[in-house]
Amino acid sequence: MVCVNPTRHQERAPFQTLVTVVGIDVGIKHVAVVSDGRRLQNQRPLASHLKKLGKLQRRLSKKQKTKDPETKRTVFSKNYEKQRLKVARKHQQIANIRRDIQHKFTTEVARTCGVIGIEDLNLLGMMANRKLSRAVADAAMGQLLQFLKTKVANAGGDVFIASRWFPSTKRCCGCGHVKKRMPLKHRTYRCQNCELVIDRDVNAACNLACFATDMLRQLHA
Repeated sequence: MVCVNPTRHQERAPFQTLVTVVGIDVGIKHVAVVSDGRRLQNQRPLASHLKKLGKLQRRLSKKQKTKDPETKRTVFSKNYEKQRLKVARKHQQIANIRRDIQHKFTTEVARTCGVIGIEDLNLLGMMANRKLSRAVADAAMGQLLQFLKTKVANAGGDVFIASRWFPSTKRCCGCGHVKKRMPLKHRTYRCQNCELVIDRDVNAACNLACFATDMLRQLHA
């Protein structure tokens, strides 16, 4: 039988995570990959409606518009205004499809996860890449992260943002080994140290989950 002295100072128990902690990696093919296995597929609403949108915009460019000789202002015809509204409605439809999908996903994550780790993104730098700019805009990663921050905060959770220099993609989530390079074309992470083979997006999400756990431990230290 072990006797415990009630007057003796007891050491504080080590930190234990009482809430669900996940990491979320965002990208183009999958807008979001959660460390628990959930994925948000990029529906590419702009790409799927691009042909129709281009047709409407070409019709708009052919509508009559004149310049007032006195005020020097451009005067648009009624047909121009009607066509402009059609183009605006198509843009709104594309935005609504994207927002609806992201709202549903972020609401589910905010309800089921108390602590989330995400990575700060250089979206302006990504948009400067002429080969990726349209795909980056179609994915609307910045909008997704903003929805996530707002909804998690409203639910009483915490969002920890890792620096854009955090090696979430290059680091092995199994042993912590960091690769020197991890080109975008390599979709599978193969660790040379512990021989772990894992999807690169899942690996990044797991590293962000570990980052969030460390930040939460420091917060409650």
